[in-house]
Amino acid sequence: MHERILMRVAGAFTCLLGMTSLPFMPAAQAQTVTLRVVSAFPTPLATNDMLRELVKRVDQESGGKIKINYLGGPEVITAPDQAQAIRTGVIDLLYGAANYYQGVVPEGDAIIASGKKPWEARANGGWKLLQDVHAKKMGTYLLGWPGANFPFYIYLRDTPKLAANGIPDLSNLKIRTTPIYREFLTAMNATPVVIQIPEVYTSLERGLVNGVGFPINTLPNLGWNKHLKYRISPGFFTGDLMLNANLAKWNSLPKDSRDLIEKIMQDVERLSYDFYDKLDKQDDEVMRKGGMEVLTLSPEAGKRYVAMANQVVWDRLIKNSPVDGPKLKALFE
Repeated sequence: MHERILMRVAGAFTCLLGMTSLPFMPAAQAQTVTLRVVSAFPTPLATNDMLRELVKRVDQESGGKIKINYLGGPEVITAPDQAQAIRTGVIDLLYGAANYYQGVVPEGDAIIASGKKPWEARANGGWKLLQDVHAKKMGTYLLGWPGANFPFYIYLRDTPKLAANGIPDLSNLKIRTTPIYREFLTAMNATPVVIQIPEVYTSLERGLVNGVGFPINTLPNLGWNKHLKYRISPGFFTGDLMLNANLAKWNSLPKDSRDLIEKIMQDVERLSYDFYDKLDKQDDEVMRKGGMEVLTLSPEAGKRYVAMANQVVWDRLIKNSPVDGPKLKALFE
């Protein structure tokens, strides 16, 4: 697997060098710190906009002394392979969802059901504990949480059915999932089906799945709303977009470079709150105009629905991490 990933990244990196190659490298350029980043999301998606913002600001504020080379998304390294790529140093930075590497760091669940903002988690010690776990289990330095302010929803092709308690009944329905939704979907009697983002449209088109779990933002860009006609509200969970750095690479950087990147990362975290608010509203309008109907649960059922979603995550966290799980729950809930 390592060799396959290395070949893909080498090819992408060679292309980048080919586009920017010069007959010689000036002395000033030789001092430039270069970091290679891959995203878990297809390049065109607005989900990557906060990464693009980070790349731009790092270049500007460092005076060009720190360069982040974007190698691509899952077309370069598939999402399931990305944790191994960052751990082994094939890439220096990984911009992706904590639930995508849940098998390596199950403690990332603390983010998913969190009621805390990134800066609140930094202030109360939760972030430091999560950083320590990532360093130990994945060999990374957890740099930031640039996607914390968007909920997730269930979308269906056909009219949703409700159980007697007002909670959606997804019996006999196949729902596209990632680890973030798995137990929650099972609790509503659905059959979770793991499908990578690039294959979801075809799966919906062919009727292989009856729905998906996904945020509002970027769904219209993927075109899935052509086959999805209903969204269940309220939303649940919160965004778990994280930026990880290979620990050895991070520790090798000059302290002033590390300090600058961390300062910019925290600026981008705050910027992301307004960004995702606006993006959700924009994409929601697009989908409603396209005919999507929103089924809003009653206030009582809505509270039970969200509480059930959060509880399955906390239960999973503590089961998979009996020592650190309870500590993280206390700091992030």
